[in-house]
This record gives sequence, structure tokens and C-alpha cells, in this order.
Amino acid sequence: MNILAVDTSTEFLSLSLVCEEKSLMLSSDVGYRHGETLISHMDYLFKQMGLRPSSLNLVVCAIGPGSFTGLRIGLATVKGICTACACPLSAVSGLDAMAHRFRNYTGVVMPIIDAKKNCFYTAVYKQGHKQSDYLDISPHALLELINQKKHVLLTGPHAQLALAKIQDTKARIKAHIDTVILHSDPESLLQLGKIMFQERGATPLTVSPLYIRKSEAELAKQKKT
Repeated sequence: MNILAVDTSTEFLSLSLVCEEKSLMLSSDVGYRHGETLISHMDYLFKQMGLRPSSLNLVVCAIGPGSFTGLRIGLATVKGICTACACPLSAVSGLDAMAHRFRNYTGVVMPIIDAKKNCFYTAVYKQGHKQSDYLDISPHALLELINQKKHVLLTGPHAQLALAKIQDTKARIKAHIDTVILHSDPESLLQLGKIMFQERGATPLTVSPLYIRKSEAELAKQKKT
């Protein structure tokens, strides 16, 4: 099964391409310039693997939460590929994918994505299953949530940033930090996307990005009304 996974939810552009027994992953800090870099990075993967987009059997895409612009670019691109190549789509939350990597961990897993405005996107997971809503919370609220739990593991591209902001308050945090995956995890995204496709079928191409908060444009419009 030939599968492409795409994550443009953070400043990291993360891709994974699997062909039978071969796989290739790429994660690069492109500084939110996904519109300029996504196609060229995808083209590089296809050339390295000796594949064409038309040979894909499934495309997996992280739909959020994360960068509003990055998510729109990533989802629009994969929708184009799926339409042109008659290929099914599997849309996955990036937070779910990060937690999937630790599905055998017996404690609590909390993936962390920088939501800007001194807040973070996260959710609480137990052995890969989501135990809370997707959250958009301050460092103080994040600290309180962590300290309510036992055996907490923070992971994801901005776990270290969250820890630094919490420690700025000189508060004590009861959690371990994943120091292996310091960016998004395209391999786990691909694996979870494949599982979801096998269990639930394809995601409709009408799917929208998973936004937890309103965009700046929506907030500005609200102020005017």
C-alpha cells in the first residue's frame, strides 16, 4: 500500500511516504513557509522513492489544531492530490497522532502545540485514547491540569517551550518530557491515518481544518458587528 502523510500544522513541515516495505520521512523547520516549500518537498520524496502521485493508495493529512494558514495549505494540497489521482483521504488530528506513538505508555500523555498568544493546544490521552476535549489553554491552566494527573508525559514540537513558560513562574511541574520527538511525528500520523481508514473508511473531501479558536479575521469581524 502506497501512503503519503502530510503535516503542516506547525512551523515544521513533516512528510512520510511508504511504499510496500520501504519508507522515507522528512521533517524540516520551514518557519511556516509551507506554501513555498510543500510541493518541492513532496516532489523530493516521490523521486527518492521512485513513485508518482498517481500510484498512491491513501493520503493522510493532519487537520489540526495548529497554524491556521499551514493547515489550510496542507489540506488544500492533499485534496487536490486525492481529486486528481482518485485517491482516498484520511484526516487525522495531529495531537491524536502524537499520542498514538505512546499508545503503550501506561500513564497520561499530553502532546503540546504552541497556539501563540501565550497559550497551547493539547489534550489528555491514555494509551492512545483521548480523555478530554481538544484544549486551548494558558501555561497556568496547563500546569494545573498536569498536576491533577499522575505519570504525565509531555510530547510534541512545543513540549519544551511549554515547560519553559511554566518554569518562568517558578512553579513545580510533575511531568516527564519526551526528548526524542522534538517536532511533529509523520510516521505516527501515517500509521494512525491508515488505521482510521481501515476502520472508518475515507474522509469526505469536504472536511475542514480542525480549528479550536477563531481566526484573527473572525475576531475582527465580530468587533465590527
